[in-house]
Amino acid sequence: MNTFGKWLFALLILANVGLWLWMTGFRQGDSAVVEGSRPAIQPEKLRLLTEPGVQVKERAPDAPATPALANAAAGCYRLGPFADDAATEKAIGMLKQIPLAYERKQEEQPVVTGYRVYLPPLASRDAVEKKRRQLTRLGFKDHSLIQEEGLQNAISLGTFTVEANAQKHQRALAAKKIEAKIQTLTQTRTRQWLALGPAENLAGALPRLREADWGSVDAKIEETPCLTGGN
Repeated sequence: MNTFGKWLFALLILANVGLWLWMTGFRQGDSAVVEGSRPAIQPEKLRLLTEPGVQVKERAPDAPATPALANAAAGCYRLGPFADDAATEKAIGMLKQIPLAYERKQEEQPVVTGYRVYLPPLASRDAVEKKRRQLTRLGFKDHSLIQEEGLQNAISLGTFTVEANAQKHQRALAAKKIEAKIQTLTQTRTRQWLALGPAENLAGALPRLREADWGSVDAKIEETPCLTGGN
């Protein structure tokens, strides 16, 4: 058999093999899928929801969304403080000329009224008189007995409106070996304010309010927290 005949014979064999594979349904790469076994159903454990003794667990509700924090209230303004009705009425007249709405308010404030230099309480009245004679000999003649609650038998060495002056007197006493103390004197006074509300109520009048002369050294326009339910 020549070479051509051999090739023809081989091609016929391959064609027959391919035809046989196609007819038998052979698919390269196919694989059988094995399903896992399912758990057996146990009828004796199945119960209707309407049967007595059956409890249904409710699904927990979703947590409510956290509400956003409310925006902080805008700053409000007030005018003051005024020590008496006359100063307050003058300021009210100026506000009416602008014009601006206001609300009159009062508050109690501790006010520093002076600074007292003193010696702490001594053991007896005789000890007080002896110490006072010593002070006079040293050149400190401005002294007096204190009989206030908590300061019985103490000695006052002078009262000053300016703290620096009280400190100066204290140093002068210390130079003579007299150990004195300084007490800040306060008094509760009623101060009056004019509440003007939030900035939008002022209609651009803030610069004018800040520059105005309100007839009182302490009076000024200042920002203050807005109160809930009102100014």
